[in-house]
Amino acid sequence: MWVGTHYGLNRYDGHRFDTWTQLNDSLASSDIHFLMEDQAGWIWAITTERRHLTEKIKHISLVHSVTGEVAIFQKKFGSNLPFKPVEITHFFDAPDRALFFVSKLGFWKYLPDEGFTVLPMPEGTKPLNSLDGKTFWGKQKDALVHFNEQGEMIQRIPYSLTDEEIWLDGNGKDLWVRELGRPLIHFSVKNPKATPARKGSDNWYNKPWHFDKKRNWVWMAKKETLLAYDSLGNKVFDFRENQNKPLQAQIIRIFTDEKGLLWLGTWYGFQILEIKPTRFKKYLSVPIKDPIKLGDFPCRGILGIDNHLFVNTYEQTLKIDLETETVTEPERAKIFSRNKQPFIFIETHNGQVWNGGDYLNRIDRQSGAIVEQIKLPKRGFRMWAMYEDQQGTIWLDKGKGLLTYEDGVLNTFRAYNGFSSLEKSAVYTYHESKEGELWLGTNRGLYQIKAGQGVTDRYWIKGKGDYYLPASHIQFIHEDAEGFFWIATENEGLLKWHPKTKQIRRFTRADGLPTNTIYAIYEDEKGFLWMSSYFGLIQMDKRTFRKKVYMPENGINHPEFNRASHFRAPDGRIYFGGQNGIIAFYPKDFWKDWQEVESPLQVYQFTEGHDFGAKKVEALAHLHSGHTLNYPHDVRTLTFKIKTPNFFMSDKINYFYRVRPLDSHSLSTFSGDWVKSDGNTVNILGITPGRYELTMEARGLDDVRIGQPLEYEIYMAQPISQSWWFRGAILIAVIGSILAFFLWRAGNMKRRQRLLEQMVKERTRKILEDQQIIHEQAEQIRHLDSLLNETDEQWKQDLDEVVRQKLSNFNLNIADIADEMNISRTHFFRKIKTVTGLTPNQYLQKARLQEAKALLDAGKYTTVKAVSLSVGFKNSSYFSKLFKEKFGRSPSDYFNEN
Repeated sequence: MWVGTHYGLNRYDGHRFDTWTQLNDSLASSDIHFLMEDQAGWIWAITTERRHLTEKIKHISLVHSVTGEVAIFQKKFGSNLPFKPVEITHFFDAPDRALFFVSKLGFWKYLPDEGFTVLPMPEGTKPLNSLDGKTFWGKQKDALVHFNEQGEMIQRIPYSLTDEEIWLDGNGKDLWVRELGRPLIHFSVKNPKATPARKGSDNWYNKPWHFDKKRNWVWMAKKETLLAYDSLGNKVFDFRENQNKPLQAQIIRIFTDEKGLLWLGTWYGFQILEIKPTRFKKYLSVPIKDPIKLGDFPCRGILGIDNHLFVNTYEQTLKIDLETETVTEPERAKIFSRNKQPFIFIETHNGQVWNGGDYLNRIDRQSGAIVEQIKLPKRGFRMWAMYEDQQGTIWLDKGKGLLTYEDGVLNTFRAYNGFSSLEKSAVYTYHESKEGELWLGTNRGLYQIKAGQGVTDRYWIKGKGDYYLPASHIQFIHEDAEGFFWIATENEGLLKWHPKTKQIRRFTRADGLPTNTIYAIYEDEKGFLWMSSYFGLIQMDKRTFRKKVYMPENGINHPEFNRASHFRAPDGRIYFGGQNGIIAFYPKDFWKDWQEVESPLQVYQFTEGHDFGAKKVEALAHLHSGHTLNYPHDVRTLTFKIKTPNFFMSDKINYFYRVRPLDSHSLSTFSGDWVKSDGNTVNILGITPGRYELTMEARGLDDVRIGQPLEYEIYMAQPISQSWWFRGAILIAVIGSILAFFLWRAGNMKRRQRLLEQMVKERTRKILEDQQIIHEQAEQIRHLDSLLNETDEQWKQDLDEVVRQKLSNFNLNIADIADEMNISRTHFFRKIKTVTGLTPNQYLQKARLQEAKALLDAGKYTTVKAVSLSVGFKNSSYFSKLFKEKFGRSPSDYFNEN
């Protein structure tokens, strides 16, 4: 989204802002009043000069909607503007690149060489709009009129109009008319009969609307939301419902561009919104402003039966009718206890439905009412998983030993075979392999149970040899067709492990995962893994390991899912529950756009750095991939600015390049290794004569290449001084000089001697002067270094103070700190790296841990959890792990000493 404000121009992609300002990004002004996008993709940001009774356009900045490049429109309209900017209702560029302004007084055409020209209108007509840049619409007392640039009538549509404000929009087939106090009206141009599009619309002045030619929708802004209606008046989009959050600013202007992006003008700037059909169906979710806040129905268990869902929340069991979306709570007979936290559902082979908490409950598969209740031992705690094996035995536990239920009898499992740790473990998942072995994922590792033998093996983080597994908290196991186990863990990433070959690979945040806590894994027919996690829904191609992460801005209802809340229906639909209800989706709906990120690379700016300056090359035709680039010998640097055409991908892409010498004359320091570029700028420095191969490519955050790379062969010419003919000429000249020297040596010896003495004296004086200049410059450099060091130290002290005051905030992020430091996020990243040598996240983590150590040394708190919360760690276990890695001792050691 692009946002114009009194402080600059911003781009918003759903979860963060990039800011353009007058000071840092060369806008003509940061005070932006009007916006438009022309056919070349440039955003016109117009600033007016405000005075008592008159206003004129003062500055126009151009920002490209794809590259973010900033240019200044040099031509100023000046004081000859024939209308006030506050009177503008529309402005746009026509097919011939003229600018049209629709004011309350008339239509004005602007050409740079001719200035403003008012267009004639039929008598008694007030201007409304132009829908094609060629013809125009206006209103008369009893009609809408359509006329050309010469003022000649094309069409007249009888319609009784009031004296109130009126707006018109549409395309060549349909017109939409809005008057204050009247419903939105739709006309068919061929059959111009007025029909209400939506009754009862509150058409106040501050309720703007817009006709979307791409979708044939009408957009209308209301308080905290944005609505869209089709030609029949049906609501087809509601921002608040779609995003689970309200709009943050009041909308005052709307339009759609040629790419279908929706532009929203507000009192605080403007935004651009990409509208895509949602593929996620939501149940029990409510709009929430805070993305960390829980919804009304944090979901803990899901089971689909026929045409309805059973859902367990913290407080109750609910039934959702999938056809009507009606939500009811099943009746519970008084003879049955209210089951404490009955998270888990299973459906057995004979069609029975069970859930478990303090009791094992059999419920009616249609109504959800409890029809049988089996009391479980009181020992232990909550039940996280149940499973029915191929023999019809139900396995369950409460953290104090395994239980089985078969033929109406509840039994205690005893065949631990020396693996007593399982008896004290919480079982999070059961998986029956193709060989019939039962695998248990627990908080103490992975256990194997064989029929007739009991527990046979344990794989965990302290296991030796083949029994080593780089995780202990196992939350889900998915076995694929090749026999690999895909294992979801808590805070230890995703594991790919083969139980026979013991082949293993681990995926963490360093590999592009948004979190190291994965809850459940389902594989679709195309080989994509769908994983619910602590932070987002993850789609991963298990062959290439490429990933996509879906967040609330992509249509899900909350970033945090829950451990036991997942289900796949027989038709392939997947349900995941989290902190704000449930999402449901069909994986096949996502197959078509898996490659939409495949944007080709383009060079949009290129600069040659010569010995005596730089030359910016505007004609980029020769920079198509595969071309040979020839440069003279005095070129020392080559600078490429590259991009992908989709600016929504700008924060999801890193750019890399490599330079490989192709002959022995090329500089050997170019080893051919891949180098990450500085943003989207590739700088080739210190290049010398020879042949090279330059390759540039884009990679996603998972380090997988996106699209095709740019490849060039670069030839740097040898200087003339190194050519054979030049060297031959020099040799002849030297021989001739030697002969001439001996011929007149005797006569010129004394003159040469005097000349040499004079040259030595002059050079000696020059050397002394140069030494004095060098000494003075060295003193200046030392003085500047001391000033810079003092400035950096003061900046770091200010940063330490800002962070120290906010450490207890769990949601503290880099953007917040950058705002406090009054610096853009991009400059903040560079500054903190320069001053501290750390990335912002490394610095924040270090600050939290140092503050925690200070609190522990001071004895201010008595529990590890209290200390971790005070410094912004929600997970005390994770805090303890980091603390021990940093200081070599656990936080709990401080309390044991006392």
